[in-house]
Amino acid sequence: MTRDGSCVVTFAQSLVLVGGDRKILWEVAGEGVSYEQPTMLPDGGLARIEGGSVVVRSGRSGAVSRLFPVSRVSELTAMPRGDLLFYQVLADHSAELRCTTVQGEPRWSFHLSKRGGTAPFVFGDVILVVEQGFVHGLGHDGVRLWSFDHRAFVLSGCDLPPPDGPPVSGGILGRRPTVVGDTTLFVTMEWYAGSGFFLVDTAGHQIRRFESSVPLGSPLTVLADSDNGVRVAMLGPRIEIRPMEWNWQVIMLDLGGTPLWRHQLHAPPLCLVPGPGGTLLVIASPSRKQWDDYHKWHDLSDQTFVRCLEPDGSARWTWYAPGPISHLPVVSPDGIVYVGSERRLWTLTVASDSR
Repeated sequence: MTRDGSCVVTFAQSLVLVGGDRKILWEVAGEGVSYEQPTMLPDGGLARIEGGSVVVRSGRSGAVSRLFPVSRVSELTAMPRGDLLFYQVLADHSAELRCTTVQGEPRWSFHLSKRGGTAPFVFGDVILVVEQGFVHGLGHDGVRLWSFDHRAFVLSGCDLPPPDGPPVSGGILGRRPTVVGDTTLFVTMEWYAGSGFFLVDTAGHQIRRFESSVPLGSPLTVLADSDNGVRVAMLGPRIEIRPMEWNWQVIMLDLGGTPLWRHQLHAPPLCLVPGPGGTLLVIASPSRKQWDDYHKWHDLSDQTFVRCLEPDGSARWTWYAPGPISHLPVVSPDGIVYVGSERRLWTLTVASDSR
């Protein structure tokens, strides 16, 4: 999503920009095959790893403005001042988090024992990166400021304690952090003996476990608006309504873990997306393989949809997709929902499901 509310749609070998008026503004071929999403730059441009290069494009036309060759890189991310971050795997199978200019000139690097399980996450004045069972906060110069795991914060200059057990696949961060406030993150952490959800204050160097009276899981998202405050939407426990037939729950909670409302679904949610005005978009979809293998024998049409929930948890509307959802929804500031299915980009509005 661009700053003016246009939507960038990516394919393996091309990119398309669709404006808020639902017209195609430009369409360009890639410089090579890419399965990564582009990252938006502060000047309105965009960058993506395409083939063996980092490609920087104009946001107005999609034309290539800069290109530099790279090898074995992934998870391209933009810095607030316009520099680029990415992981690069080295010959000995270790890795580096590298920072370069958009021209490819090196700024700094941070050595890792292996590529991080999640993309580097830029949050205010720090960059979060996973290494050896800890989440490290780096300054914009690549110097470690602090680290944390599920036990505590450790400031720069203090020795890190031994990791709490062997490393888990995917790293300690189970998913990308979610922003709660100017200095607070909602994170999912996994370690050898357990997992959990935590609120992390990066300025106060404090961490507390997010607990509730109900079992919780992913997907999740954080909603913040002036009328309803900060709330957390998460997947709750499923409910057996008949033998071997289940419903799923989305639960909204306050930051103390108290449930505010529950909404039942007849299909498992794939992701949750905040909408304007305290609304919540719930997305469900079978995989492409499930659809191709089973839809001809058992109708899966009611399993692929976008549902908009009111701030009180009631359903505002449900839009059923013509097939599996290929591009998860993004929402523009004025409430336009872009979602991909069956080789088409569909636009909905939060106010209604009109297309």
